[in-house]
Amino acid sequence: MVMGFYIDGSGLYYEGDRIDPSDIEVEQRPSSAFIYVDGSWVADLSALKSKKLASLKALLQSAIVVGIESEALGSPHAYPTALTDQANLNGLVTETLLPGAAAEFKFWCADSAGNWLRRAHTAEQIRQVGIDVATHIKAQQSHYEALLISVENAEDVDSVAAVVW
Repeated sequence: MVMGFYIDGSGLYYEGDRIDPSDIEVEQRPSSAFIYVDGSWVADLSALKSKKLASLKALLQSAIVVGIESEALGSPHAYPTALTDQANLNGLVTETLLPGAAAEFKFWCADSAGNWLRRAHTAEQIRQVGIDVATHIKAQQSHYEALLISVENAEDVDSVAAVVW
């Protein structure tokens, strides 16, 4: 038996020793996004689109949590946007709306020198940070949505490949 690349009777690709003498020996498959059609490897547009969509979703998630810059404190400060940070910020924004809320709200941010501290914010300032974070997230989601539409409308491999974050 010879090690190689084969297509079995039901059209499945495998590598290794030939299992059945009737299996067709083929060149190595370029990637899992290719299917064997009429004697050659052809890009499976559906598989390529699925891989691209998964990649774009991961990029969306990364873009959301990269952080933002806000001038809520009167000068630019960096704010974290990881999921825990978003939850904590949402809690503070909600607290600003409750009767008897505190006068100041501490939240992590970095000044222009990169010094991270829990700095005091007024209710208005912490709400502005919340708006800035929400604006950032919505912008990333809108960008993602536009890319999804481009992938869905792609009619060939090159069009799928051209969709980049």
